[in-house]
Amino acid sequence: MATARSEAASLKLLRRASTAGRYCSIPRRPAVANATLNHTGISGLTTRQQTRDFCGTPSPWNAPAASPKQLKRRSTPQPTTSTAVRRTSSGSKREIAVLGGGLTGLTAAHYLARHAPDAQITLFEAGQTLGGWVHGSIEDTPEGKVVMQQGPRMIRSAKFANRYDDLVFYDVLASLNIQDELKDVGEAASSRYLYYPDRLVRLPGPPFTAQNVVESIRSLLTEPLWDGGLQAAINFLRSHDGKTPKTAQTPQRLDEDESVGHFLERILGDDRPVKNIVSAMMHGIYGGDVYKLSAKHTIFGKMWYNDAGGANPFSAWTAYKELSLLSDIMDGPNRAAVIDMASAAVSRNMLSFDDGMLTLVRALEDDLKRFRNVKINMQTPVVSLSPDGSGQVQLKSRDSSGMVEKRFNKVISTITAKQLSKLAKPKGALAALGQTEAVTIQVVTLWYPEKGLLKNNPGFGYLVPISTPDNDAGILGVIFDSEAQTHNDEPGTKMTVMMGGHHWDGNVYFPTDEQAIEMAIQAVTKSLGIPRMPGMRTTTRLCRDCLPQHFVGHRKLMARAHDELLQTFHGGLAVAGPSYSPAGIMPAMRAGYEVAMRVAKQKAQPWLGDQRPVRERWWSMMPELSTRPGFDVFRHDHIGETGLEGFSRPEAEMVDLVASDALFFRVSTRNFSKLAMDDSGTPKQAIGLSLNPAKAQNRRS
Repeated sequence: MATARSEAASLKLLRRASTAGRYCSIPRRPAVANATLNHTGISGLTTRQQTRDFCGTPSPWNAPAASPKQLKRRSTPQPTTSTAVRRTSSGSKREIAVLGGGLTGLTAAHYLARHAPDAQITLFEAGQTLGGWVHGSIEDTPEGKVVMQQGPRMIRSAKFANRYDDLVFYDVLASLNIQDELKDVGEAASSRYLYYPDRLVRLPGPPFTAQNVVESIRSLLTEPLWDGGLQAAINFLRSHDGKTPKTAQTPQRLDEDESVGHFLERILGDDRPVKNIVSAMMHGIYGGDVYKLSAKHTIFGKMWYNDAGGANPFSAWTAYKELSLLSDIMDGPNRAAVIDMASAAVSRNMLSFDDGMLTLVRALEDDLKRFRNVKINMQTPVVSLSPDGSGQVQLKSRDSSGMVEKRFNKVISTITAKQLSKLAKPKGALAALGQTEAVTIQVVTLWYPEKGLLKNNPGFGYLVPISTPDNDAGILGVIFDSEAQTHNDEPGTKMTVMMGGHHWDGNVYFPTDEQAIEMAIQAVTKSLGIPRMPGMRTTTRLCRDCLPQHFVGHRKLMARAHDELLQTFHGGLAVAGPSYSPAGIMPAMRAGYEVAMRVAKQKAQPWLGDQRPVRERWWSMMPELSTRPGFDVFRHDHIGETGLEGFSRPEAEMVDLVASDALFFRVSTRNFSKLAMDDSGTPKQAIGLSLNPAKAQNRRS
């Protein structure tokens, strides 16, 4: 729960951000990167030149701070709503439709319910349950109850990221009051394996015991998996030694694109690590082809941007929208709870609830049912969308009574882009969305009545690279559920086999449930030596087109989609979800937040700070700065009427170098968010290099 101490800590962070200055490029500031980073590449086009104009702005933090009691009262998580009522030109309340009851759609409805009380929100879900691909069931066995997951069940902490998707996730948990149910998966899941060529190979990593270090060295010297790794490391170091000529780093390069495979081959000078190791990572996260997925739209995006634009070890190319999102959530009603969770996550790797993500889905559903302005239409597929000529959208759906037509002032689609392109009228109006791709994953969960079957290979699980021979079943990987969970009191041994992905591209027919289960059992027997057992339980689910693929050229394709949405629906239809933004639970929820708040407030950020006194807002200095040159980059409307506005601008206008120790709640600033407090909750000491200008400057230079 949020406390006066954590709220006082948030105020301390706010003061540091303001007085040290997020917008000033003098060396003492832990702010947007500047000349102190010795950067010779892109200047950022606006901020590097213009932020000096902001340095003389009087700080609003000279006013005395509110008492801890006042702050706690203002910061208690609550379902706050906006009091502004916006009506249509005819005077009636707005009608807003949300297509899809997955995590993006549920999150969008969650924020619309709170911040658009003037609107009637209707959520359309074609299936029988909410949650999208989050799905699970409870099996009764002679040994006890077992939760059989058939979708995403864990999230990775964002402690190394230069994105702030996690803050939206924490904000939702605080509003739902379920943050105390989120748990650390723990060290048991720290070991990870690759299956190559015919056995499991443990990846170097924690725990760093003497035995593990020796085993890692032996593996690196003897396992074929690591062939080419040493030479690739040498090639990488040579190309980044500051002496070897590199491709020119220009703003135009940020608008280029290349696949993960070709990018890494270029900087490593060897394709073996890509095929043996990186391809397996792409299987586990995206189910995709390492030579088709865009480097800039995957977990290698940070590395790609740093290579294209140039960066030193103490900075990272970061989108302005990340700083805007950070500021916005820090102005929200749950900022103290968010700070608690985000700070704690810095020391964690994987997070989950006891039942995977089912707790989150149920809480979102129960919460929405409390709002009178929200209606959930289950088993009601949308069959067509068309502009009505007056700026509204004509939506046709099918329920138990037949076809139903209704006009909406705004439609938010969170279904896949290809699905949406088929619904839009006239036919072919959203052709760009029809060109997107997604892969199908078969998920098979196996439960064996005998406990401890994974004792010889404890850990999270294993992945299968494209170079592994004899993988006719298209196995992507296996999750060791019994090891990777928040509790260990479940009976037996459980694991989940994932197959398909890009291996099944072009397939018209897919395995039956019986065939898929048999393929999964054989894969486990082959890789782990665990045979079929009497009394074992199985479940399976074919997730068709469940993982959108962001191929090379994704950004340009989305720019075309933005234009087509405007031309056809004139702002009446917006999109959000993994078809457009990164895959994963946190990015999906962030997409729902951003499109919902843009629709609710009908303007660009900031969205959440209007309920706090001016001197307590991250955005408090914005009114005085709004007329200054360069200010617009922090207020750019990257969502717009379509949800894709940001794709329509050159990337060099959307990103800039940010000092690593200025990214709050990350490993690079883990001490920055840890403040020593006295008994009253008042910060009395700040810990960390980021708060010591002299040391920070020496570290950068």
